[in-house]
Amino acid sequence: MSNNTTWLSSYIQNTSNWMMIRLTFYFTGGGSYVAGTGVQMWWLKDIDGAGGGYEDGATGSPGLTPGRAPDYFFPYENDGSAQTQIVELPWPVGYSKILLYVNSTSGYTLSAGWTLKGLPFTPQQ
Repeated sequence: MSNNTTWLSSYIQNTSNWMMIRLTFYFTGGGSYVAGTGVQMWWLKDIDGAGGGYEDGATGSPGLTPGRAPDYFFPYENDGSAQTQIVELPWPVGYSKILLYVNSTSGYTLSAGWTLKGLPFTPQQ
């Protein structure tokens, strides 16, 4: 993905009422790293609960960034090597999509082969 571009997933269905998801984001890139830049991530939630429509950001080519703050931010590290970042986040119930935005003032791009994988779970009390 090039600098200042977006990627929009197909819909993701959480109808088993999982509370959390562990996301693993693996990527390498090209260009110069600049502190404070990285990949922004939004959960785009379904409007009607049936996968019929999504909040702002789920349209466009492939998606426009919503007006609200990102749900998570994957920062770039300064060493330029392959990076694996793992985060545990609340997972919206029902249907949602993930929107990623490559935010870099240095022209940094994600190389082909980047992956974003999820493992749902519910914490045990």
